[in-house]
Amino acid sequence: MICCGRADISLQIAHVPFMTIFILSIFLGLCYNTYAQVVNATKSGFTWISTENIADKTYGSGYTMYSAAYPIFKNYPGPDRFQTGLSSSWLTTQRTGNEPDQFYITIEGGLGWWHDTRFGTKIPKFIMGGVSFNFYAWANGPGAGRSDILPNGQRDWSTPGGKYGVAQLSNKLLWAPDGLNLAQSLNGEMLGYGYIPLPLTEPIQNTHGSNIETGNQCWTLFLNSTNFKGPASFFLPTFWTEPALQDPLLEGLFLDSRPSEPNVGFGIEHAGSPAIISKDVNGNRYAKTNRLQFPASDEDNTILLNNISVYSKNALWNDLESWFNGGPAALPHLNETGSYGVSFVNNGGDMAAEISENSNNGVKHDIDLNYIDNVQQNENTMGFKFDLNTVNKDANNFILPEYFKLDPDNLWHAIEEGSVPSSTQLLTTAVPVSPRTEIAYLTPLDPDCHWQDPNGPWKNPGPTAGPFKADLGDGTTVTYYWYRFVRPTCHHPCKSSGRYTYQTSKQS
Repeated sequence: MICCGRADISLQIAHVPFMTIFILSIFLGLCYNTYAQVVNATKSGFTWISTENIADKTYGSGYTMYSAAYPIFKNYPGPDRFQTGLSSSWLTTQRTGNEPDQFYITIEGGLGWWHDTRFGTKIPKFIMGGVSFNFYAWANGPGAGRSDILPNGQRDWSTPGGKYGVAQLSNKLLWAPDGLNLAQSLNGEMLGYGYIPLPLTEPIQNTHGSNIETGNQCWTLFLNSTNFKGPASFFLPTFWTEPALQDPLLEGLFLDSRPSEPNVGFGIEHAGSPAIISKDVNGNRYAKTNRLQFPASDEDNTILLNNISVYSKNALWNDLESWFNGGPAALPHLNETGSYGVSFVNNGGDMAAEISENSNNGVKHDIDLNYIDNVQQNENTMGFKFDLNTVNKDANNFILPEYFKLDPDNLWHAIEEGSVPSSTQLLTTAVPVSPRTEIAYLTPLDPDCHWQDPNGPWKNPGPTAGPFKADLGDGTTVTYYWYRFVRPTCHHPCKSSGRYTYQTSKQS
């Protein structure tokens, strides 16, 4: 019937004058363009959070901070082209001067959403985000790290990629491979977290039979929440040194042995969220975005980050090392003589944002952010302040603009919905969303996992207890087992060998 319809139209056109055909072709082309001009785009941005300079390099044993946890959008837009963190940090090493020109190593992660978040909701998850040398591997939690995605949607377990880079210390915390889940009701509550090195392992003189030495700094995640407080998990020192097995010149440059830079980087990275762009009949560009939202802490501002501290070895390392060597038991708190409270400066920092078409040569312009700015509430608290002439406020949230117009100054300016021409089709076109996958997350303990290692630590010696099941609150159920601490996540004996760690079989 489609072919017949086209034939009928062709036959009718053949009997009208050429000029009529020409005018009709232009009209049809204009009509087609009217309905075809909406293009996919991305909104992105970054907030630089400014803190005082720490000149005393003895504060090279990590940091802690408190970050607000909240939904950035009213509804979860799905993983496609959506990745953003909340107030986060970038910890790296103090440099020796012997690093290569291209040298990147961090502990970042934190609260947020990522492209590979399999079971996302509007509430962020927490990942550890350890990045070894130049992204050689990364480790996000127990059993979670760098991985290719197989044709069936599963992660590839045939290469480690950092999936064995984290060992869990506490048996009071259930950490699924997709990230640590938070209560689904959060809207601005503060999660305390940070990383402090602990001497939980012995130094290794011959890492994996090589001449490469691995230090014993086990960078340990500490959490402070309503229902969990204390050390949760740590990066295995060998996670950092593995690249040095391929290039011995890198030995001694990583976090297994190097102190951290006390001037930790802090920021909010909105790597991208879906948007759309269109033109009106006069060629003016307009954009539509998902409306960002922030919890209302006061009349016109929100608290996002506070109480940053950095630490020296006097905070905990020295007491633990003495204890492990036969001295008195270390007390269960940080020594204040090894702690330094970090102040915010420059009104908390600065920010930038842009909206860009997804095509290679598409438009890309900054947003005029005159409706939002960093604000330093006091010396140890910062957040955002909003212009309520542009930003809406309800009982719980500040709600940022949805529509923008590209003006002659080449900046996107926020506008009201009533100022968007109907010819753009933006009013009737939804910003794209993507469904989250419901493919189960499998690990080698599950018989349906593509990669099996009968002689490996997953099954030899295997778990000591389980299976157990738990509802994680994000619509998934996790099946998990408990292992003796040294396996499967530790590659070498650890001091705390009497404890247990768990490993997931399936999250679905």
